[in-house]
Amino acid sequence: MAKVTLSEALAELREELYKAADTGGNEQFRFEVEQAELCLEVEFRKDGNGKVNVEVGAFGTKGAVEAGGGGGSTQRQTLTLTLNVRDEALGGQPARIRRHETPGGEPRADVPPGGDA
Repeated sequence: MAKVTLSEALAELREELYKAADTGGNEQFRFEVEQAELCLEVEFRKDGNGKVNVEVGAFGTKGAVEAGGGGGSTQRQTLTLTLNVRDEALGGQPARIRRHETPGGEPRADVPPGGDA
């Protein structure tokens, strides 16, 4: 498996949220995304010289550890991030997976109840 950085994993999560908002634009039901959970497998390898390498992968996708000598050690940890998802286009409100149209037919982001249109 190719290495994945934490920033790449978060960028992919953002892309998926954008896609969900775009594809849900004409749907009747709206979902607010308050939290997203991202599970990653983090592998820490320490070689015989004391150098530490860190690899991140999607949970359950990390391949087997390399075999061989050298007096190193490998430790795997599961990292679960619970993220509060906020949409800056809505003034930091929870993200919404549905868009309404303005009277002119132009799509716009949802406005929270009591918010400005």
